[in-house]
Amino acid sequence: MPPWPAGPNIGAALELIDPTQDNWREGNWAGVSLSPGATNSVFTNLPPFQPLWINELEADNRTSITNSAGQRAPWLELYNPSSNSVSLKRSLSGEQLFGSDNWAFSVLRHHQSRQFLVIFADSQTNLSTPAELHAGFTLSSGSGSLALSRLYNGQPQVLDYMDYTNLPPNYSYVHFQMAKASAVSSLRRHSRRANNGSCRASFPIWR
Repeated sequence: MPPWPAGPNIGAALELIDPTQDNWREGNWAGVSLSPGATNSVFTNLPPFQPLWINELEADNRTSITNSAGQRAPWLELYNPSSNSVSLKRSLSGEQLFGSDNWAFSVLRHHQSRQFLVIFADSQTNLSTPAELHAGFTLSSGSGSLALSRLYNGQPQVLDYMDYTNLPPNYSYVHFQMAKASAVSSLRRHSRRANNGSCRASFPIWR
């Protein structure tokens, strides 16, 4: 199921595209016919995956941060764990993965090393400034999906994603301990611009 690629038929398999890069990136896998005992048919050298992932999201914000208009709006947070800044020349898609809610960064910005970047997911792009970004989609209350992607050969390639279900108001979904293992948990209290490992998690979900 999205964002994982679908195979062409029954008996298909997921194959790693570039073994020299992160194998936890959904965009580094392809659905193809089986090729046991042989080099993967999709093997190629991909451009390096930027060190960036979705660190946290709060879809139903009633008591947390406000935007520049004084509104409590849904928000998401990106994290750059590397020692270098990362260009944000890529797209985000929310609600339906790669559906009509795709949105690209319209404000040129670099995500600084080991920093957390909060983006309001409230469809109010007219409020965007270099200091406060607003996505062109709104996170659905309770349940939804969010993906961080880039374009490769004209097609979206997933860098990271989150699916959330039955998320109560004022709870957030996070990458627990900010590790590459794609561990996702639901938190009672948001932890924007902070290490998620310092928060007490409940309802652990591993994907």
